[in-house]
Amino acid sequence: MPSNKIFSYENKLLILLSFTFGFVLFDRMALNFLVPFFDKELGLNNTQIGLLASLLALAWAISGYVIGTLSDKTGKRKQYLIISVMIFSVCSFISGLAASFAFLLTARIIMGFAEGPVLPLAHSVMVNASTPKRRGFNMGFMQSFGSNLLGTMLAPIVLVALATNYGWRNAFFIAGVPGLILAALGFFVIKETPAKLVSEQKPKAPITELLKYRNVWVAILLSCCMMTWMFAQITFMPKYLIAVKHFEEHEMGKTMAAFGLGSIIWGAIVPALSDKFGRKPMVIIFFLLSMLMPLSVVYFGNSFSSLAPLVLLGATTMGCFPLVLATIPSETVPRQYLAQTMGFVMGIGELVGGFAAPAIAGWSADTWGLHAPFLIAAGAAFAASIIAFLLIETAPAKVKNAKEDIGILDIGILQNQPV
Repeated sequence: MPSNKIFSYENKLLILLSFTFGFVLFDRMALNFLVPFFDKELGLNNTQIGLLASLLALAWAISGYVIGTLSDKTGKRKQYLIISVMIFSVCSFISGLAASFAFLLTARIIMGFAEGPVLPLAHSVMVNASTPKRRGFNMGFMQSFGSNLLGTMLAPIVLVALATNYGWRNAFFIAGVPGLILAALGFFVIKETPAKLVSEQKPKAPITELLKYRNVWVAILLSCCMMTWMFAQITFMPKYLIAVKHFEEHEMGKTMAAFGLGSIIWGAIVPALSDKFGRKPMVIIFFLLSMLMPLSVVYFGNSFSSLAPLVLLGATTMGCFPLVLATIPSETVPRQYLAQTMGFVMGIGELVGGFAAPAIAGWSADTWGLHAPFLIAAGAAFAASIIAFLLIETAPAKVKNAKEDIGILDIGILQNQPV
């Protein structure tokens, strides 16, 4: 019956995992939105603010690969997922106890180690529960919907309101509660992957083999640029809006929420347009358009009403994330290497854009001024638009038309050919 399909295990799992990853981003982004409330109290400079974000990202990248590989060997994805969610939720609470930079840094590094495995573990659980015709939709929805809704749209509004009315420490305390609730729900809802399915998986490909596919190493470069665009500016944007643009705290929160709304909108529009017009041209166009966001923060909008629409319009890189991290790799490499390839592309991007970029941006802000991180973000977007010219088109409709023109009937031949 229809009702049974609506409340199927697949659908319940999809919603649960989407909100779980959403609160991972909610807790990760909390630091950025709450910095203006505690940087002076803890005596933080811009370099230290950058390190808080970058070392969390380094821990995220390391643990994502290590725990993901361990879970593949043992088949204990549910167990590792629930433990990870519980730890990062507790670390949010611990962040609210910080009385020094060292204490807060330690808490954020531990949080990074706990958050890193959540996405690959959630993807693994979701793939095994998905019907073949819904696998792509499930993975995209699980990664994008909750993270954009909770992590980029609602987080700034909710956290700023909590910090304004109850203090920044209480905001950290409250931010950790939903994760504990979701961990409890996961314990009862998620079904463990049978160990025999894990043992039947095909061996992984050497990294050198994956890099023979042009789209893989191009996607890695694009991933580095995307995450640099995001974390270089998002780490410092709340502070910039208050310290330089003289926004009120609630105006800063609403401006950051405009970025979240733009992420949701472009997250749907860009992939949809790429189905019709091709991945390559859409990635090129929307990377270039995303320069508008960091440049408008520095040079144009001086009030919420003037800046928020520009931020929303310039959030187009967020629509390129699922294309670069998931869609293009999945249409390039053989399926047995898909999870490994996605993890590889995401991990390198996290190391460069999530780890190195905030640290460099923080040092640049102390050296040349708070506008520097935004110029770095704009440069990263421009570089991505140029690098994207190297992509080989993978959109099924475009590839099929091209192959029909040259007389190739098997769509998989050209699409999965190393270059």
